Amino acid sequence: RLEVLIDTGAYYTLDSLRVQGNRNASDAWIKRRLGVWWSSLYPGTAGRFVEKQLGEDVRRLASWYWRKGYAEAETSYTLEKDPETGEVDVIVTVDEGPKYEVSITGNEEFWDRTLKKRLVIFREGNVRGTGLRRSVRNIRTLYRENGYPDVRVTTREETRGRGADKVKSITISIEEG
Repeated sequence: RLEVLIDTGAYYTLDSLRVQGNRNASDAWIKRRLGVWWSSLYPGTAGRFVEKQLGEDVRRLASWYWRKGYAEAETSYTLEKDPETGEVDVIVTVDEGPKYEVSITGNEEFWDRTLKKRLVIFREGNVRGTGLRRSVRNIRTLYRENGYPDVRVTTREETRGRGADKVKSITISIEEG
């Protein structure tokens, strides 16, 4: 017979949660989207702070910003643990980037809606332009798979405004061939 005694030790609880850098969503709204904040409201071990959950919450927050048109949004967090009190202070940092507006020109074979489904910038973001390059590749592949081997897909970017009003207009031009 084997008996195992596990001493889990003390756990951390969330003491404070601050949000910085957000311009287009309120602190209260962002906190409500973070499961780690809701967990902190429960008493006892149910209110235990789990850093892995915070990481997932922060990634989901970035994804939410992408869906709302902020394809360059990046989110991160820092935390400070106090072993004496067992409390954690968390700062969630949001860099929204510009709001994206996308238009498509030159397409006759496919509707705009069909082509916009091929855009990944609003699902995966556009950090350092990777999402836009992948979106162009997806559109080009769609055309080539449907009998347009000479299709040309180009983009033109224009930025206007600054700060919270900054908008990046992207025009995707298609020469179907």
